[in-house]
Amino acid sequence: MTLYAEFTLPPDVLPFGSILAASSDVRIELVRVIPTRPDVFPYFRVSGADEDAVVDVFATHDAFESVEVLGPDGDGTLFRSRWTDAADELLAGFARLDVALLNATGTSDGWTFKCRAPTRDGLSAFREYCENCNIPLSLRQLRRLDGTQPQSEGLTKAQREALLLAFHRGYFDVPRQASLDTLADEFDISRQAVADRLRRGYRNLVRRSLIEQ
Repeated sequence: MTLYAEFTLPPDVLPFGSILAASSDVRIELVRVIPTRPDVFPYFRVSGADEDAVVDVFATHDAFESVEVLGPDGDGTLFRSRWTDAADELLAGFARLDVALLNATGTSDGWTFKCRAPTRDGLSAFREYCENCNIPLSLRQLRRLDGTQPQSEGLTKAQREALLLAFHRGYFDVPRQASLDTLADEFDISRQAVADRLRRGYRNLVRRSLIEQ
C-alpha cells in the first residue's frame, strides 16, 4: 500500500529562510536527484529573487560548501549546491529513510513537501524522526496512490482537528505548553467542547488501535 503524504513546515525550517523572508514573491523549489552522496538535493530553482543575493546568502551559510548559478530555468534561476556535514536534518531524513520526496516548494508562507512512502510504517518512521529532531512537521493530506483514503483512525473531522492542534501546540508535552483555554480560543468554542472532542477522540483511537485491531 503505497501512500502519498503532503506536509507543511515553517519557512525558516530550511537554510533558505532568509531568502524566502525577503519578499512574498520569492519561490524556491528543491530538485532531487538519485543519491550518490548525502546531499541528495544539489539543485534548487529560485524565482522572485536576485541571483547574486542568493549566492551571497549561501556563501556564508555553514550548510553549504558552495553554491553556483547554472542559469535561467523556466520562470526562475537554477542553482547547484554542495552540502556540508552540517546539512539540514530534514533533508537528511529523506536520504536515510524509506520516504521519497516528490516535490518541495517554499514561499514566505512556508514549505510544502509532497512525499511517497511504500508503507505506513515507513511514513510513521519518518514522522518520528522529524519529531525527534524537533522538526515542526504538519500533515496536510494523506491518501493511497490509487486515490482512496487510508483506513480511518475512527475519528470525526472535529476530533481529528482537535487532537492535531493539541499535539502541535504542545498540549500533550511535559510540561504542558498549551491549555484547554488556549485550544478553545483557537477553535472559537468553549473549553468544555474542546475537552469533549479530545476525550471522544482518545476513546475512538484506543478502540480502533487496541480493541479492533
